[in-house]
Amino acid sequence: METIKKNTTRKRTTKKKAANVKPSVTEGLQKVPLFSLAVSGNNPRKQFNEEEIAELAQSIKENGVLQNLVVTEYEKDDHYTIIAGERRFMALKHLVEQGEIDESYPVPVTVRLQQSDDDCLRLAVIENVQRKRMHPLDEAEAFFTLTRKGVDLETVSSQSGLSINTIKRRLLLHNLIDNAKAQYRGGSLKLSQAEAIGRANDDDQKDVLDRIHSGWEMDAEEINDYLIADKPNVAMAKFDVSKYTGTITTDLFGEDKDSFFDDVDQFERLQDEAVEALEAEYVFKSDVPWVEVIRGYNFERWRYDDAEEGEKGGVVIHYQPDGEVDIIEGLIKKVEEKPVVSAEEPTAETTTTDKQEKRPLSAYTKTAYEYVANHKTIALQNVLALNIRKAKEIDILQRLGLGREVRIGWHQANRFQSDDNKHKSVGVLGMEALLTEIQALLDMDWKTELYYHRDYAKIYARLKTLTDVELDKLLSILIAMSFGQETFQHEEPKDSLFNTIGRDLEVRVRDYWKPDNDFLNMHRKDQLLAMSLASGAAKGRYFDRLKKSELVSELNNYFTNEEPLTDVEQEFIKQNYCPVIMQFDK
Repeated sequence: METIKKNTTRKRTTKKKAANVKPSVTEGLQKVPLFSLAVSGNNPRKQFNEEEIAELAQSIKENGVLQNLVVTEYEKDDHYTIIAGERRFMALKHLVEQGEIDESYPVPVTVRLQQSDDDCLRLAVIENVQRKRMHPLDEAEAFFTLTRKGVDLETVSSQSGLSINTIKRRLLLHNLIDNAKAQYRGGSLKLSQAEAIGRANDDDQKDVLDRIHSGWEMDAEEINDYLIADKPNVAMAKFDVSKYTGTITTDLFGEDKDSFFDDVDQFERLQDEAVEALEAEYVFKSDVPWVEVIRGYNFERWRYDDAEEGEKGGVVIHYQPDGEVDIIEGLIKKVEEKPVVSAEEPTAETTTTDKQEKRPLSAYTKTAYEYVANHKTIALQNVLALNIRKAKEIDILQRLGLGREVRIGWHQANRFQSDDNKHKSVGVLGMEALLTEIQALLDMDWKTELYYHRDYAKIYARLKTLTDVELDKLLSILIAMSFGQETFQHEEPKDSLFNTIGRDLEVRVRDYWKPDNDFLNMHRKDQLLAMSLASGAAKGRYFDRLKKSELVSELNNYFTNEEPLTDVEQEFIKQNYCPVIMQFDK
């Protein structure tokens, strides 16, 4: 928060007074013009909060100066020196700068004559100690009472002298459960922590307080991150929010982007339905030749051109795993691709009856299936990159299946693992390791020579110098990067090419992945309880008594703890446990 450094230099008035006419100075209560006041260098308060000065100025504008300044005479230039009340003086100066008053504004003061420097300092200290604002919780209750009676925030601001933003933060304190209020009054919670907790529902508030009580060090930012971790905000919703029946974590009077859905599963179901409805809406528009839903964090815009004037363009609905949906209209595909039609994914040619046919309820959300697909792909890529024979077989399959100019790109899982380092439990293959390996084989810098400039003649010349072993190694890595699971909206069929190759290679996903917080949060409580039994985590514990959030935390700690368990058998089960959905031989 910005502060104003006090200037202890005596301030000179710009107001012209009659020459050689000294006003009569008497002790006691009186009003003097603002231009006749000057600050003292003895005020113990050396810094002033700019926002508070502005708030005080607003209060003075509405109500006048309610508390007299204390001053003493100054013999040299007929000014009064301020002993106590410098904040009020600065607020008045602020009003002068804003053009609300002029330098002749009458200021109520109490004049004390013949005060020594020590006397002035003592009075200033007392004034600073005695002048104390209401406790923020008391302010919160007072503001809540006013707003409940219909008083708008602007009026509350003008009457209190506080900014609207400060009032909103105070109103958050009214949301606190009794235990949180008691801890804040008792000093075990800071104001910023209390405001952050006030955003949450009662259950989440209890959860945060329990964690702090257990020894977790959580500042306001960490509390806020914990409360809204991976929760979609209301502004993302493509559905009518009235359909949502869960709770919302929100800032009072906040905008949609500051409010978050607590029930992520319900949000995802409603958002899925909304995206499907959007897709159907575009499919049946006569002026839209095609519509495509792209799921994942990356949308390769370079693959499309903008439609020319009068030309019919298609639509891309970019549906990101966090729930964000972007609609890009008027697009032309640079390379025409024949749609791959499956029985499970309808295209524009599918009949209305087929489209309206409902699938059975899935065990997981689409976000969960995407997570699983990418992690299983990463595990398979690790193994495939070391199996040159299998890589060549896949390369042939891909080229035969395309039936057009070959443009094999990298699988999205390679980007998935590097997006903001969100998925930290991914395998050792990874984008960074792959690029380093490619650079080493070609002896070229990736960004300058292999990406930006793309000197194909130079790359080709370098390829000719590689041995057969090096060439096979490079080919195997590139093929591995291009191959992976293609289904991200539901579970991959057991007999799919991806699962078949995974079984042939005997890929063990658990060698490259372990259950993390993201994965655990995708499950219902009954699924988590089953997982805790199968993994040995529930041994000697009563997990069924925990809330889902507590169960997720316990399981996450269980899987991420690197120290071996004393029970050798349980440690073996833990290290080898892999959920069925993450296996290739299920």
